[in-house]
Amino acid sequence: MTENLNKLSGDYAKLQTKVFSRWTTNVLRPLGIVIKDVTKELTDGVALVQLAEILTKKSAPRKWDRQPKIAIQKTQNCDLALEMFTNDGVKFVSISGKDVQDAHNDSLTLGLIWTLILKYSIGAVQDKSGASQSSSQKAQSNQPGSATQALMNWCKDEIKDYGDVSDFKQINLSIAALINNYRPDLVHFDSLDKNNANDTAKVVVDAFKALNIPVLLDVEDIANGCDDKTLFTQLALVKQELDTLPHFGEVQERGITLKAPVTKGKYPFPGKNFMLHGRLRVYKNWENNSRFRAKRQERANLGY
Repeated sequence: MTENLNKLSGDYAKLQTKVFSRWTTNVLRPLGIVIKDVTKELTDGVALVQLAEILTKKSAPRKWDRQPKIAIQKTQNCDLALEMFTNDGVKFVSISGKDVQDAHNDSLTLGLIWTLILKYSIGAVQDKSGASQSSSQKAQSNQPGSATQALMNWCKDEIKDYGDVSDFKQINLSIAALINNYRPDLVHFDSLDKNNANDTAKVVVDAFKALNIPVLLDVEDIANGCDDKTLFTQLALVKQELDTLPHFGEVQERGITLKAPVTKGKYPFPGKNFMLHGRLRVYKNWENNSRFRAKRQERANLGY
């Protein structure tokens, strides 16, 4: 997690193109538009204006050319999209509609999409989790470094009981732990071969699909590692989905904050009968799960 988020690493340019193209496709999915190469397919401004309408939740303020033929029409479309984003609070640095239309600078286009991801994906999931923040705190969290750091802090806090995987040096294990914390039926963390990154990555991708989380990173990307920007782009979508899963109220016991007590019953996923134990959601037959045993003993010691 050391890459400068304001720079494009040449080693990761191809990966960022793939991930950012998939992110853009996911946004444009309601329109049935597929973007295979975001550095080449936004040049006429058509998809860019449509992206702006979806992300800003506003219609274009003036007519635009849906089938541009000449460069000036394409540039005007791009200018319109950038104007819509700017009016919605997006801050671009040294980019114009002509820059996008020329398509001579891949890093510039990738920088444009990354700026949108920060605002509408990473920033959006942080806004939901930080609803109680003051206006000054929210303003600070909208800064690129603050938004990504807040997302990483959330991830690390969620898996702090999973040992050294919380440092995200092995992202396959870190993401596996993150999903296990919510859906242990999809990722049996204690059963994973910690030395087989590829198999763990396959489990993670399968879990993404089961949870309807858009798969931006392929198995090899998760197994071999990726740059910060592509990781944060994927993690924002993971958090967006996990935030919809049930959370349990906190209680106070002997001055210690605990999670809700053990509850038996139907977990809100078809056919799965779970025992809910704090933030660990485990099957009733997971009696041999080491973290479950530790949590249970801890609560027993407290007389809870």
